[in-house]
Amino acid sequence: MFEVIRDFIIKNYFEGGYNLINTITYGLILGYLTFKFLIPLLRPIIGKIDRWFVLMLLPFILYGATMREMIDQELGVYTGHTSYPGNWFFVSPGIYFTMFAITLTCILAAKAVQKIAGVDYHKTVAALGTFLFLYNMALIVPNIRHPDVFEKVCVFFALAASLTYAFKRLFNVKLLDFEGNMAIVLVHLFDASTTFVGVDLLGLYEKHVVPTYFINLTHTAAVMYPLKLLVLLPALYVIDDEMKNDEFGRRFIKFVILVLGAGPAIRNSILLLLG
Repeated sequence: MFEVIRDFIIKNYFEGGYNLINTITYGLILGYLTFKFLIPLLRPIIGKIDRWFVLMLLPFILYGATMREMIDQELGVYTGHTSYPGNWFFVSPGIYFTMFAITLTCILAAKAVQKIAGVDYHKTVAALGTFLFLYNMALIVPNIRHPDVFEKVCVFFALAASLTYAFKRLFNVKLLDFEGNMAIVLVHLFDASTTFVGVDLLGLYEKHVVPTYFINLTHTAAVMYPLKLLVLLPALYVIDDEMKNDEFGRRFIKFVILVLGAGPAIRNSILLLLG
């Protein structure tokens, strides 16, 4: 009995890639942890989420996303971590726990430095994240083989962003003018662009269950553009409406959504650049 349960867990959560079971499980766990653990934990530590908070953590987003691809490319210190169990903490969902631990450690250390030396903790955290990200960039730049492919991503993203902006102006969608909502949508449209170029133009495949279903259904990864909007716009509306009196919680959830779009977008971009 225990062997059956063990094999089920290993197959669906560690070795089998993405499937419906672990996708639903990860989604529920993320939601629970965000509301019940992360927001209460970080509220007294961070205090306020603003543009400086996002800029402070941007290097960590870049580091985590590029590290994910460095694992597959087996470059630098990431060599030898491409298979289970060695890779669990470096691929989704394990990498989110890893990056959370690294980031929180840097924030707490920076807070201590601020108390001792008076240096704004935002600057210290950003410096630490930049140092980590520059190591990955030192591995990436010499191995770039297909900059032309990334140019295609930028072209399709620019087209999608222009159409979305025109949609916002034409229908006066005020939702997109509020508190970084447009930036979140643009990040996810960039993710959609990397998927479209990779799947439709290069013959690669999508790993996640829900996008794969719709891509197979429509026979094109272009479906990711409307799919992103159909999910994001109602979600952002509900968040803004239901959490209008909780600025920290509302902004943190939006930050999580931003990261969920930026991570795959950056990772896919590096994959396309390196080939």
